[in-house]
Amino acid sequence: MQIFEDDDDDPAPALEPERALAFLHGLWRDEVRGSTICIRAGRDGAWTVYCSSGDHEFTGRYTNWEFHRGQFFASFRWNSGRFNGVIVLQPRTKDLMAGGWWHSHDLTRDTLRMLPFAPGINPCRWVRQDPKRAWPLWAAQALGLPIDGSVTSESLAAAYAIHSSGLPTKPVRTGESSTAESRYHQRLARWIDRDGSVARLSGRLAHRSWWLFHNLVAHPLLALAAIRWTIALHDWTSRRLNRDESLEASPAPRIERRFWWLVHNLAAHPAIGLVPCATTFRWHDVSARRMRVPNWA
Repeated sequence: MQIFEDDDDDPAPALEPERALAFLHGLWRDEVRGSTICIRAGRDGAWTVYCSSGDHEFTGRYTNWEFHRGQFFASFRWNSGRFNGVIVLQPRTKDLMAGGWWHSHDLTRDTLRMLPFAPGINPCRWVRQDPKRAWPLWAAQALGLPIDGSVTSESLAAAYAIHSSGLPTKPVRTGESSTAESRYHQRLARWIDRDGSVARLSGRLAHRSWWLFHNLVAHPLLALAAIRWTIALHDWTSRRLNRDESLEASPAPRIERRFWWLVHNLAAHPAIGLVPCATTFRWHDVSARRMRVPNWA
């Protein structure tokens, strides 16, 4: 269902779900607020940083991109932690998306399910910029790219097999932005987005401490006894690890496949805790799917 109307004559692009994230690749400008958004889309998802109301600083990130019913859904968060929320965007042409965003404090669990029909919408209109235009240095640094002024949408397109228009040359799985590996790098970026090498090292060490505590202590305890205090411990370490106190409390797990619940929490989580690599992350994701515990996979 399309709900965001626009007066542009060009037809909306027909995006295949398994390739949709690649459409986001590029440098965008929100014509409503004047914000600058830089998206490096590739096989590992759509990595997004932005400057609110300008092009002068790294304000925050968009994460957890998903494509449903012809529309993109994502979460946003300021680095300061001051604001967070969700956005819904509908592609109108190959270079334009229209939609709206909501602050988290304006959404309840019921209105969240109503998106994009929830009240309190703030409209936005994203226009893709010239693919040859250099990306801001703050964006390149935040995304771990060269900070010599050479980064453009076009230069990145070849490296990640994406056309400069944002349409893919090979499939990009929409679910990859929600893998354990991508979440790991998203969290780590929140800890090391600091000025100075000492500050970044301090952030990396703090992230590592919470990472080990969450995976080597909280999850094994959950495996042995999924009771109120072990769930609370899991949620507490998760909030610290994510640097997000707004994360909702986890529900009591309904465990039907106990073997996979034990494998996931007693083996897979300690594995990624000690050796966070592609192999252990894949094992984590497989065991999460196989245990089939609603709201815990």
